[in-house]
Amino acid sequence: MAGEMMQPRVSMPAATPASALPQGALFDTAPVALLCLDEPGNVLLANRAVARLLGRAPAYMQHRPLITMVHQADRRRVVSHLMRLAQGDDVEIDIVLEMPHGTPLPVTLLSTPIIDASGSLRFSQHALLDMSRRREVERTLQQTAARLDHLAHHDALTGLANRYLMEDRLAQAVARCRRNGWLGALVFVDIDRFKLYNDTYGHATGDAILVEAATRLSLAVREQDTVCRYSGDEFLVILENITSQADVDTVLGKLREEFRRPVYGVADRALELSASFGATLFDRNTRDAGLLIKQADLAMYEVKQNGQDAVGYYSPQINAGAERRRLLEADLAQALDGSQFELQFQPQVDAASGRVKGCEALLRWHHPSRGLIEPSEFIPIAEHRGHIAQITGWALVTACQAARRWLEQGLAFERIAVNVSARDLSSPYLTTQVAQALQHAGLPADMLEIEVTETSVMHYPEVAARTLRALAATGVKLALDDFGTGYSSLKCLKDHAFDRIKIDRSFVDALGRHAGNDAIVTAMVSMASSLGVEVVAEGVEHPGQRVRLLDAGVPLMQGKLFTPPLDFAGAIRFMVAAAR
Repeated sequence: MAGEMMQPRVSMPAATPASALPQGALFDTAPVALLCLDEPGNVLLANRAVARLLGRAPAYMQHRPLITMVHQADRRRVVSHLMRLAQGDDVEIDIVLEMPHGTPLPVTLLSTPIIDASGSLRFSQHALLDMSRRREVERTLQQTAARLDHLAHHDALTGLANRYLMEDRLAQAVARCRRNGWLGALVFVDIDRFKLYNDTYGHATGDAILVEAATRLSLAVREQDTVCRYSGDEFLVILENITSQADVDTVLGKLREEFRRPVYGVADRALELSASFGATLFDRNTRDAGLLIKQADLAMYEVKQNGQDAVGYYSPQINAGAERRRLLEADLAQALDGSQFELQFQPQVDAASGRVKGCEALLRWHHPSRGLIEPSEFIPIAEHRGHIAQITGWALVTACQAARRWLEQGLAFERIAVNVSARDLSSPYLTTQVAQALQHAGLPADMLEIEVTETSVMHYPEVAARTLRALAATGVKLALDDFGTGYSSLKCLKDHAFDRIKIDRSFVDALGRHAGNDAIVTAMVSMASSLGVEVVAEGVEHPGQRVRLLDAGVPLMQGKLFTPPLDFAGAIRFMVAAAR
């Protein structure tokens, strides 16, 4: 009848004698679930493993059609399976059995016909393989593979695309721009002051800032745009299908404002956050996606060089200087290992007696192919790329060793001065570096002077104040360099325990040109004297400047009038001659 289950049309042989069926402990105790069926598909025998697998007693299954234990959706397939089996074929099928209480059980049914001498089916043997565990393992493997694929293409901390996925997305974006005539932009984002926060508050706080930055970037761009964590505190944003640079300006303005909001809940106080942005545009004529990354990086670095919390676009005009800096970056990492750094020494002279009171250690980089490179050029690169701590540590150790050797030769001087950068002053490791350098050289702490500029103090005022207090506690002397050139010189002198100020060369150069310039220097000396702070004038090049400085009450001077910077041996000769 239509709609009824089709049954296999086979002749009905005589009942299979029990003696012909598999018997004994081997069948009954086999670890695999085994069944024997007659030709219509009724259960003749079931071993213990079947009972455990199906959750039914052997008595329940005896003489019961297998098809009654099969899920409704698979019954027609089982009928076809039994028909093929009756024709003498070994067959296999994946089906779902209905367990007690309706629990489904996926199994693989491996079936073998037992044929008599006349070619007729006597009975069939079936192995039931539980596929639920296998499918669970397969699902686990699939989930693991998906997880590994995600980890391979996403940053573990922020969940953003990583640089490998970004490179693929950028290549696709460039291809779509060529194909559709779109305009796109790549934005390089660098978090300002990140290393300061990471060093001061620890890596957990640094990680929290990175997660917050990733969230702000993701919420500020469109769904079709890509945000990735490129490395460390650097992110990249791919903007697609824009109409003009004005669209990019809008996005960058929004991103800049997002980063200006303080970060709460990650430290003992709200942390001020900002970022520097470098952007480059691409269109249907762009071919090299890798070049875009370099251009955006150059634009961002140019922003960093000229200040932070700003936006800049790549242009060919910035390429020459930026390319030189990039080459210096690559060489800087090898400079220390290659012994390319040296210290020169600028004597600080008592202008009245001509005796040497101290020396300022000046860092010099002698590049093997580019010659002498000034600190003003390579120190910002070293700060940006994380080399400054190593360079400063080397300078401290070398200067203290030089001073110790001068003492051992009987030379009389009061102290040796070493300049430290704004990044050094914000590092919690500077005090440790100073202590280690003094200990290594066996130099008394009061013979080392740490010079800082007003700019470096005001860059991170709270952190700088803690570092200066810690340095003073070790017994080293503190000097405020370039005094008078900033907006907060008096505040710096009032708030911090400086032992000495150094009048900037710009004031020395202006002496005698206007009466007001001399008055300013005299006022500086008077103010320093009232605070118990010594005064040194730097950049003294002419006898007239020496006379005016002495008249103003400045006792200590340094500059080419006395000697240009000297190497170690030259400094010894100068101090010996000055002592006669």
